[in-house]
Amino acid sequence: IHILEGNNEGKFKEVWKSPSLNSPVRELFVKDIDIDGESEIIAYTANGNIFIYDYENRDQVYRTPEGTYQNINCMVVENMDDDPQLELFFIGVKSGQEQSGSGEPAGNLIQFDTKSLFDEWTSPNLYTAIDMLVGNVDNDPEPEIILNTGEILNLRFKDVEWKNPDGFGSRLYLIDLDDDNILELVTEYGESYVRIFDIDSRQEKW
Repeated sequence: IHILEGNNEGKFKEVWKSPSLNSPVRELFVKDIDIDGESEIIAYTANGNIFIYDYENRDQVYRTPEGTYQNINCMVVENMDDDPQLELFFIGVKSGQEQSGSGEPAGNLIQFDTKSLFDEWTSPNLYTAIDMLVGNVDNDPEPEIILNTGEILNLRFKDVEWKNPDGFGSRLYLIDLDDDNILELVTEYGESYVRIFDIDSRQEKW
């Protein structure tokens, strides 16, 4: 992980570099996960490790115990329950978990509490999604969890409310395109084309 500082001339210099994480970084977030007014750096790697650093002093706050996961498919950092702090919500493939077929590895949905630094919920079912989002995509007051494999889950109980049998492509984006205060799902299918879904009516819009 590198932090670069820019000046008024548009030039950047490196002001901090983390120790080697021993695997490519798949995604990085900068958020105030414990709601103390200061941000943290959250990263997960190709070999299934999660790292959390204090943004101000760069101290390592947390690292996944060695051998916990063999892979993390995707992650969001959101408030997933009624407590104030944010959670890490991800698909984690546990070490030693057997896989079948040649597709993406199947893992559990896992909700990680950033205050206790422990998993507080693990799904009984396995999922193979490589991208996910959290947002309100229907007319009820609760957000939903959207997986690119087509599942729409209730945020509170993590039940599948609906599944698009054809999935939602490889990358997901949310935007209210028609100003009805309900987000539409924009999906990216490789480099070929884009599709837009109205999840509330469970149909493709474009």
